[in-house]
Amino acid sequence: MSTQYTYTVEPHHAAAVIGSGGLDVLSTPMLIAYMENAAYLTCQEQLDDTQSTVGAQFSIQHLAPSAIHDTITVTINAMKQDGRQYHFELSASDSNRTIATATHTRVIILKEKFMARITA
Repeated sequence: MSTQYTYTVEPHHAAAVIGSGGLDVLSTPMLIAYMENAAYLTCQEQLDDTQSTVGAQFSIQHLAPSAIHDTITVTINAMKQDGRQYHFELSASDSNRTIATATHTRVIILKEKFMARITA
């Protein structure tokens, strides 16, 4: 499996704006958000309207900086389902190089039941 999603680094995604650093480069929290979004979208293609997934684990190696306005391509290199869990191996590249590798686990939930736990 190799599915790709693209994202544009906006000024409000910068480490200096998010507070995770002091430079105007893609922040690690936003890079994680791009990668988690790619996994979420991939899961949703396989689920019905009553289901969704939530993130349960994320491990990243942020290898290189990326400029504001650059395009980031997130690639899902592998996905495995184990019961209610999806396990992902992902990578991300900007216009110059690979900038990150990651593993991510998402868990299938029933939307209504999950939200009832929060509002109870």
